[in-house]
Amino acid sequence: MLKRFVEYQSVIENITILHQSVIPGLSAPAVCHLKKLTFTDEEWDHLIPTRNVLHTFNEASRLLTGRRYQTLSVGYIVSCGLYHALLQPSLTPQASIENVIRTSLLDAFTQHFDRKLSDDQKEALIISAYLDPHTFKRMTDGDRNTAEESILKQLITDTTIGKTRNIYEPGASQQRKNDPLDMFLIDCGILSHASLTTTTTTTTTTTYNTVQQRSIKEEHAFYLDRVQVGQSIQEFWSSYEMELPRLAALVRAYNIRPASSVASESLFSIAGYVQRKQRSSLASNTLRYSMVLRDRDILATLV
Repeated sequence: MLKRFVEYQSVIENITILHQSVIPGLSAPAVCHLKKLTFTDEEWDHLIPTRNVLHTFNEASRLLTGRRYQTLSVGYIVSCGLYHALLQPSLTPQASIENVIRTSLLDAFTQHFDRKLSDDQKEALIISAYLDPHTFKRMTDGDRNTAEESILKQLITDTTIGKTRNIYEPGASQQRKNDPLDMFLIDCGILSHASLTTTTTTTTTTTYNTVQQRSIKEEHAFYLDRVQVGQSIQEFWSSYEMELPRLAALVRAYNIRPASSVASESLFSIAGYVQRKQRSSLASNTLRYSMVLRDRDILATLV
């Protein structure tokens, strides 16, 4: 809303300042009311930098909310992007005001995403990002090293005993162009357009190899060797779940946690509207089927 309001600045000024020429025949009370709505140059100078700073937060909200449940891995990358964006000094004409807003938001961001988060919560975020191929390549080397230490610490007491098994090794998949997460990181200043690379699609071949149980370090090395930029977490772990049992157990523990409750809250709100007082006699099964049909496009991708 703020973005559109600033974009229509000239229209708003024409209506509130030049109202007689734009809307002839206005009554005296209407003219007086429009004059009260007039924005000064100082007020516009505050709205524009506010719009500039909040644009990144708006894009972050688009990534984390909606009908699909985004996991902690995406939440971690988005939080890193926001932190980096708030650290960057503004170069716009309203830089002095914009930098004050950035500093204030950075303090609040640090309070909620650093001081209030427990060590276990921070560990869960970085492990989930490391084990998701979609976010793995977007982590910094330092974050990967931290994640590796946390994963090894988690697995050191793992007693899973693997058996000899047949392994399916898929071919490479194509990276999606203009990935929303990449576009967000470009806006935050972490990535550049030149740094994005596209993998080409290769013919999928099915190979069955018989291997013995790997050690913890061997599983980790195997994961680093197989992880690809273009693979989704579903594609990767459906193929290598049996090959990497220890890491797969961590994926089931960390990567099923949603980063936001917006999707659930929205679903309950919609269900409450569907079964409003005008439809209070709606059967429970009918309500359940109605909610399922609403997400039929998402369910179709899971079949």
